[in-house]
Amino acid sequence: MAKNNSSWKFVKAASNIHTSKASQKSVLTALASRADRDGVSFPGYERLMKDTSIGSRATIIKALDYLKNDLGILTWVKGWGNRYTKKGVANRYTLNYENMLRVAEKQAHTEALESTVESTPQILESTLGALESTPQALESTLPVLESIKSDTLTSQGERPSKNVSGIERLGARPEKHLLVKAETNGVPSDLESTLESTPDEFSGALAYDPKDRQWYANPGMGRGLTDAEQVERKRRNDLHMKPELVAQ
Repeated sequence: MAKNNSSWKFVKAASNIHTSKASQKSVLTALASRADRDGVSFPGYERLMKDTSIGSRATIIKALDYLKNDLGILTWVKGWGNRYTKKGVANRYTLNYENMLRVAEKQAHTEALESTVESTPQILESTLGALESTPQALESTLPVLESIKSDTLTSQGERPSKNVSGIERLGARPEKHLLVKAETNGVPSDLESTLESTPDEFSGALAYDPKDRQWYANPGMGRGLTDAEQVERKRRNDLHMKPELVAQ
């Protein structure tokens, strides 16, 4: 095959083009290798058969027709002169470089789309598998989150939430308040259960009357109740708290 230093861009463009048959790619490569800077070459059928190792003239003609009509990258003029040809007059073949680039780009784009379509089922399957494993992942994560929450509350001086004898204490500081919500079989109780508490700081100011079940100012105190003591007295009466529910 003749060497042509000006044909390199056509050879490169031809290498990026896919054909439906190997014989078509062989003919395209042969024409690109013989092309001048304008893509023009004058090989006869016999020369193309030698360059491509194709033994059939009819196969050469079909390949040329494919490059011209199917890909639109080749044109020729029948019998255009070739002064080096001794037997007959060869055709003048012209490769269209811009069309070759356009065909290669279109084929690459099509291949990318086909690859995406082919990989879509695997991607969907992988995504579904990840979604199916999400509940298990969350289930294994929850204990870790609960542990972190508990450690955080402890470091802040707060007790984690817990239930004691049916009475719910939601992170309350024991030295501050007692939670008033209590349930027995879903019905609020009168706090008959024993509550956690600190020593009663109002023991000297408040006294309990078992007859009317009310808390009053301690007569022996010799003074009136402070604002804090008034609030505590009202709280105990509102909760119907008995002396045994108040830590001494």
